[in-house]
Amino acid sequence: MDMIEQKANVAQYNPTIDVMNIAACVAVVALHVNGGIWGFARNLNWAMMLITECVCYWAVPVFFMITGATLLDYRLRYSTKVFFQKRFTKTGIPFIFWSIVSIFWAVYISHYLPPDVLSNLGSFLDAIVNTKGMSIYWFFPPLFALYLAIPVFSQISEDKRKNTFLYGSAIAFIICSCLPLLLSFLKVSFNMPVIGGAGYCEYLFLGYYITHYNIPKKIRTRMIYPLGAFGLLLRYVGTLVESFHIEAVGGTFSGYERFPCVVFSVAVFVWFWYHDWSFLNSGKKKHFLRVVSGASFGVYLTHFYILRYFVDTLQLDMQSWQWRVWGVPAVYLSSLIITLALKRVPRINKLVP
Repeated sequence: MDMIEQKANVAQYNPTIDVMNIAACVAVVALHVNGGIWGFARNLNWAMMLITECVCYWAVPVFFMITGATLLDYRLRYSTKVFFQKRFTKTGIPFIFWSIVSIFWAVYISHYLPPDVLSNLGSFLDAIVNTKGMSIYWFFPPLFALYLAIPVFSQISEDKRKNTFLYGSAIAFIICSCLPLLLSFLKVSFNMPVIGGAGYCEYLFLGYYITHYNIPKKIRTRMIYPLGAFGLLLRYVGTLVESFHIEAVGGTFSGYERFPCVVFSVAVFVWFWYHDWSFLNSGKKKHFLRVVSGASFGVYLTHFYILRYFVDTLQLDMQSWQWRVWGVPAVYLSSLIITLALKRVPRINKLVP
């Protein structure tokens, strides 16, 4: 019996995806609160910031894996037309609205963009498409690309998915995750546009595979978790050594498609999936979990504005340990409260679905 069937037999509602969703959202907030890391300094404080950067880096890949786990089976619930309608309503409209908000914010509040961006339609659309107003919205274009690919992948019959998705994950892992890192060590140039984006499809396949087919405990404990720990250690030590050598933030071991991130993110996802969260599957706990999880997208859309408000208004040092410790709960909870309030307002709630 596969894992998804085992969990379904325990209870109708499976809290695991909601738990992962909330945890990943908090990790995203932590990454951005930790934004002081991009100002390199040869000291212990920067090395500590690098720990947060590496430990929380799994958040975005896990969101992509959740997408694969929950949407590759969409044909069992509704048509492709409804699939695209839902995706446009839940992500397309919010992206357009908040991208416009971010452009005006970047022009008039943060002064990150020049006023010229508002001078003609072409520059304005360029700012939206290339997320120039709010760089953290980079997540949307690859997400939309995955949405366009899902109807194709969903056509693969269920009896062929296990081997097909495993093969797709393996090929993407070798070409997108391992080969670029290996060639960078050998100082060999690599034409990345040839395979650009394939690594994100890898996360779709992995999310579906992990949640639909049983992974023996021996494989988890002897291979997946140790490999994940190795990936985390490699990312940290490799980036630390490289950064201290070049006197800037090193990028050789970074990237959501690179080997260190993939193996670490898969280990985190597998741990969440096989952990027993059944104690959350009751009454008020279940309701609370669903409400908080349902606000994660709104938190993602709004939290950076809250973050900058705290930092700019209170003139905080983003590299201070006090901000890094207290900033995460302050930004997350503030964004959560604002999102939950907006979700209660008719029409406006469509912008923070």
